[in-house]
Amino acid sequence: MLRNLASGNKDFTAEPVSVISRVNWEFMVSLKQPLGPLLADTPPPTMRTHCLWIFPPTTSHGWRSSGTVQRAMFQFGYVPEPLATFTIQKSWYAFPLSPSESREANGLAEFLLPHFEKPDATSIIHFHAALYRLSQMAIVNIPPGELPRPENMANQKVEAAVSWFTEHMHENPNLEEIARALRISSSHLRRIFWSVRKVNPHSVFMEMRIRRAMETMTDNSASLEAVAEASGFGSASDFSRSFKRNKGITPSQWRKGLLTK
Repeated sequence: MLRNLASGNKDFTAEPVSVISRVNWEFMVSLKQPLGPLLADTPPPTMRTHCLWIFPPTTSHGWRSSGTVQRAMFQFGYVPEPLATFTIQKSWYAFPLSPSESREANGLAEFLLPHFEKPDATSIIHFHAALYRLSQMAIVNIPPGELPRPENMANQKVEAAVSWFTEHMHENPNLEEIARALRISSSHLRRIFWSVRKVNPHSVFMEMRIRRAMETMTDNSASLEAVAEASGFGSASDFSRSFKRNKGITPSQWRKGLLTK
């Protein structure tokens, strides 16, 4: 869930954060002074204050400022839909915040720090709450019409398939079983997925499995067998192969990955 956390003052001119690819979703909030990302192949965006920057995993970036800034940084193993789909399509996104929202984000970081450093039985609940509150701050700023809306039967069927699969993922259903639950053929399910999302259903369901696995793996006590079972893989070895093919690293490397503050 929460993979890394930092808050307070930092001078990115004296302590630069270089452009690298990270393994987690990164949320960065600027409070009183402007800061902005560094990008690999394009000019850096304008530095901003009261802004929530979100970068998906593997999107190479660093951070810059013109002096000491007050910031709150969160890294999560996953983010909820539809924020994930929207941000991945954009590569990254900057969401404007009000001063009170910036202060709230900073307060979340300060509140979470003891739980991050020494987790207890309630910590996972607080991590989830923080992720969804930050996601809520972001998603209310997405321009109208840029989020997919179920406006026809094809959209509704696709959303129903995704919902059904979410509930039955641990059973490792195949495409025929998913289509049967929706009372359509598997060939028709493939067609409507391509019509609505321009991808095949296998890709969508695999990405959902990987995200479920990443969420489960944030509990370091969960074995790979338990992770595989929760996310619908036949075995730990099958899960490990699929995860490496999808993310480019093994599950163990993901769990032990160096996290940049």
